[in-house]
Amino acid sequence: MKYSTIILLAVLLGWVGLCAGCQGKFTRQRYETIHLGMQRSQVRKILGRPTATEPNSWTYMRKKPYHTATIVFRDEKVDDKSFCNERPRGSSDY
Repeated sequence: MKYSTIILLAVLLGWVGLCAGCQGKFTRQRYETIHLGMQRSQVRKILGRPTATEPNSWTYMRKKPYHTATIVFRDEKVDDKSFCNERPRGSSDY
């Protein structure tokens, strides 16, 4: 193989790897691994960056397949969590 072909292949493989991560980490399977008492840093490592943040909660949203989750914190640890896979009524753009 030519040197330029090898570089092109390396760039393409890197781009494909980056695009694979574009979907984000938030999935139902990953959500199920979150347990009461986990640290915020552990949640972020498992689910990635939240879609929305409040002082005591993080919300995650995925459009395809649609689902949302809210993680509630107390003293920097998971205190509650909820998951929903139903779209809000009247919202077709989610």
